[in-house]
Amino acid sequence: MSRQGFSTQCAISIFFRDNGVSERQSMYVYLANVDLVRFAGTCRVFNTEVRVYMRRRLCCCLQTFVGNPLLLLTAMRASQTVISGSFALQYIFGEGSVPWEVNDLDLYTVNGGEVRMKKELESQGYASCCEGYAAHGASTPSSVKYAFREVLEVINMKRGDNSINLIVLRSSSPILPILQFHSMIVMNYISASTMFSAYPWITSCYEGIPNPYLFFHK
Repeated sequence: MSRQGFSTQCAISIFFRDNGVSERQSMYVYLANVDLVRFAGTCRVFNTEVRVYMRRRLCCCLQTFVGNPLLLLTAMRASQTVISGSFALQYIFGEGSVPWEVNDLDLYTVNGGEVRMKKELESQGYASCCEGYAAHGASTPSSVKYAFREVLEVINMKRGDNSINLIVLRSSSPILPILQFHSMIVMNYISASTMFSAYPWITSCYEGIPNPYLFFHK
């Protein structure tokens, strides 16, 4: 079935799997994750293989930022934290499929979840800083205010050239501001066990529709 046969309004998600090996996994690197999800729906065997591959690939991608991705994912699960932004978008497109390098990692967490995440990041060599932000009204030097209404503060942490933005939300859901982003192409996230894309088919075509709510809502 062609991609045009799918509705652009149909979100996708897939749960990762921790183990399993297949010779076909060496070919999966050439496919975008959106296409892999479609392939996973063809039979149970391929579904298992794809989930194992996507979990393994996520850990490989995270090694750019942390030495132990499994510990980071464990902390994310415990603190209701998800990854979004350019890292999630590049992960969905597939390795080598985007014309940019991911220079930072955006972690969205619920109010209180930043304690666990900050502790984990510090254990992996990160330290809090304020570089790149204007800390208007911030309660501490490492905490800064963010533009979105749902965002309480942003804690920027650095380790050498690596930068992680720990975005603390007012809401009880880490995905609420993600679904209110400026464009549909960036309405994606990765949790400790799942990849989600709100508009996968137009995203995989490198297209996006602006969110009119941000431009016309007062």
